Amino acid sequence: MTDERTISDFRKNIRRLEQFFAAALGNDSSCCGVTLAQYHTLLAIGERGSAMVTSLARDLGLDKSTLSRTIEALVHGGLVRREVNPRNRRSAVVALTHAGMQTVELINDRWNRYFRSIFSLIPEDSHLSVTTGVDLLVQAMAKIGVCCANDGDDPCEEQTDGKS
Repeated sequence: MTDERTISDFRKNIRRLEQFFAAALGNDSSCCGVTLAQYHTLLAIGERGSAMVTSLARDLGLDKSTLSRTIEALVHGGLVRREVNPRNRRSAVVALTHAGMQTVELINDRWNRYFRSIFSLIPEDSHLSVTTGVDLLVQAMAKIGVCCANDGDDPCEEQTDGKS
């Protein structure tokens, strides 16, 4: 069992990470001319090449109608094109336009430079430990879900069966 001091220190460091990312993402999204939701959507489409809106919504953890509004803004901005899925005419497939690919490339270049500079301050023999630790954290968080979720399935709530 992990002691309270370790958990407290871990939470403090996570809050600091949140602050760093909030500041960086705020600057990045305004520099690239897209909102944070559009930023994540562009990167997800860019990783896939093209995607069905329903699977993209599931992967991003968004309601389909919320993602559709985000995609609509990206289509209107000329960054994404939406087409009817030839296999199922009731669903849409989205892909990046040339301008969308350029925006994703700009975002990736900026973040790669940022993380390269961070890794330059970490001893090289610790790089694998850092990436492995972050990967384990992401996997564990994906399994446990979102704390303080408003969906009635909050992993932060006290367990009534004696588990916590």
